[in-house]
Amino acid sequence: MKCGKNVRSRLNRVGMTALLPLSVSAAALVPACAREDLGMRHRVDQGIDLRDTPDPIALRLRQMKSCDELEETLRSSIEREAAFASSARADRSGNVDLGMPSLAQPEGVAAPMAAEDDGANITNNQTDGVDEGDLIKSDGTHLYIATGDQLTIAKAVPAPELARVATLKLVGTTRELFVVGGRVIVFADVWEPREGEPYDSGHAVAGSDATPDIAIAPYDPGYRGYGRQMTAVSVIDVSEPAEPALIRSYKTEGSYLTSRRVGNRVYAVLQGRIHKFHGVEPSALPASAELLRQALPGAADSVQGELPFSGACTDYYVDDLSPGAALSDIFSVDVAAVTADEATPMGQHTLVMGQGAVVYASTESLYLATNAHFGWWSRWAWDAAASARTSVHKFSIASAEHAARYLASGSLPGRILNQFSMDEYEGNLRIAMTTEGTGFGVRPMPAEAGGEPVTSPPVAIDADSGASRDDDSTVSSSSSLDGPVFDEGSNDLWILGEQGSALVSLGSVRGLAPGERIFSARFAGSRGFIVTFRQVDPLFTFDLSDPERPRLLGELKIPGFSNYIHFIGEDHLLTIGNDADEQTGITTGMQLSLFDVSDMTRPVRTHIFDLGQGYSEANYDHRAFAFFEAEAMLAIPVQAWGSWGESQASGLRVFDVSVETGFSARALITHSGADPTYPAAMRRAFLMDGHLFALSDRRLTASPLAGLTDAPVASLSLPRSDTFDGDVIILPFF
Repeated sequence: MKCGKNVRSRLNRVGMTALLPLSVSAAALVPACAREDLGMRHRVDQGIDLRDTPDPIALRLRQMKSCDELEETLRSSIEREAAFASSARADRSGNVDLGMPSLAQPEGVAAPMAAEDDGANITNNQTDGVDEGDLIKSDGTHLYIATGDQLTIAKAVPAPELARVATLKLVGTTRELFVVGGRVIVFADVWEPREGEPYDSGHAVAGSDATPDIAIAPYDPGYRGYGRQMTAVSVIDVSEPAEPALIRSYKTEGSYLTSRRVGNRVYAVLQGRIHKFHGVEPSALPASAELLRQALPGAADSVQGELPFSGACTDYYVDDLSPGAALSDIFSVDVAAVTADEATPMGQHTLVMGQGAVVYASTESLYLATNAHFGWWSRWAWDAAASARTSVHKFSIASAEHAARYLASGSLPGRILNQFSMDEYEGNLRIAMTTEGTGFGVRPMPAEAGGEPVTSPPVAIDADSGASRDDDSTVSSSSSLDGPVFDEGSNDLWILGEQGSALVSLGSVRGLAPGERIFSARFAGSRGFIVTFRQVDPLFTFDLSDPERPRLLGELKIPGFSNYIHFIGEDHLLTIGNDADEQTGITTGMQLSLFDVSDMTRPVRTHIFDLGQGYSEANYDHRAFAFFEAEAMLAIPVQAWGSWGESQASGLRVFDVSVETGFSARALITHSGADPTYPAAMRRAFLMDGHLFALSDRRLTASPLAGLTDAPVASLSLPRSDTFDGDVIILPFF
């Protein structure tokens, strides 16, 4: 490739012009002699600031305006994939003409309205007013439990009289559910064969026409012949809990990822693929209507029957920064409004051609973070980390009359850990990212090697000048960028605001903990907390009151790391994580910690409790972490292990928690089976009617708070997917 104006014209052809000098991925297409001229050399360490984007609309999703446009987009995507494969085989150097489509903006749609109040809640939700799907829910007197292919309904008040009132067999393997008024909505995984393919227990049977409802088969998303994964959605009337009645069911292609509820409306996010024509020559593609039917996710309704595909053509959006075959589907259902009326769809789809990874929701907005790979060919590019970007798409969910309504998008360097890395405050999104190192590149030279001193601790980047600022808002000198060394990546905190149709950077704190990655994050009002780890655990505290000038206030370095951060009042953090060797970084066991953050400039860890070697679901799923602030009590599931013959405290561990005195072990609740050596895995804990309820894969128990060390006063066995206790009501799917 030649230097000079040919560089700019080449980038114009691939649709990158609007991103320069923003996109480090563009560096893969630029010869070394031209990188400095394009302003890239001085940005290797500072990274990317979305405020440098000349046109904020460049990051906006394109809404399909017709079936013809959708068909053309699909054909172009398939042709592009074939071209990538052909070019990559011919030229492994990475000099592939991307042929990315131009970026455009879709039309807007209608206005929001307020959400209703939540009902009885037993789930540890991230955001007030936003319920998260879980395997158990309550309406205040009854419990609804998803186990295997069944829904168990139990009367839980009074707690000593805990009893099953109904068991329902559903299609598929239940994942999560919600209770909305006198209704339950259940999400389940379903595998089924594709049209014309006979299966028996998931395997083809020669000469057989039998096609069972569920088929477990090896699945290659690049080949239609291996069946498909569906998500089944069932809405059930439980106004009479002992006599549940199916109102309506729906199946749509894609795997269930997560869901949120605001008022009566539920938003489920599914993942799938847009087309299944990997390796198919473009000339062999079917005609228009058949192409849409085969390429788009299938759907079926218990009232409307088989549907051509999920949603309408205008429900589809294209993420041109990630033009692959992945699909994210936001399926919204107004649970209270579902009827058996054939003229009314059960729910509404908003489908994004891009890989959904992390979902966060406030009462007003839903954010979908997608891995913005610039194609599998980028692995051969000049900068292997250039494709490690995240696209963030914002949708309005404030209206009970519409599906998720697309608003704006932005693109950031790096990866996002989980939903707690995002938080919306006063209309702005705070987001914590880990950037991957390139493995080589230009990094600041240390002072002893002749460079300027590296600013430490990391500081905010001034939104206007780009200069770094210390805590006194004085401008600091930049580090020298003359030393080519190993680039090990770092961590960034961004504040994004909606400007027109784009999410743009209002302010940021960059370069946190080089060489480490984020293990947990949490936000509360104008404050933020991030934990990173490699060998020690820095806890960073931030003042985010001014979105244009976020400030790093304090840093505490201790061994180990925290996986989940929970607030106790305004001034204390309760965390679960792992201790680690300070020299090697090797974890030495699970650990609970209490932090005093009343002085945000000097956070202090005040108490710890070692849980020993083992595993807790609460480390990775906050819904398994149950802290009851009024009772100053914590309950978490723990599966402990050690040497043969050692005592292992596995079960639901209960602690009294005091910010003054720390942790005190209160009880261990176990659900042993025939072999007491292997107790059932605990999943959830919650309080109802003055009792602590413990849920495992085998049973549900209730214990009075005053007698947690005694045997439970009530116990209910839970059916497994292949066994049943008592009367079973089978609800037909269609």
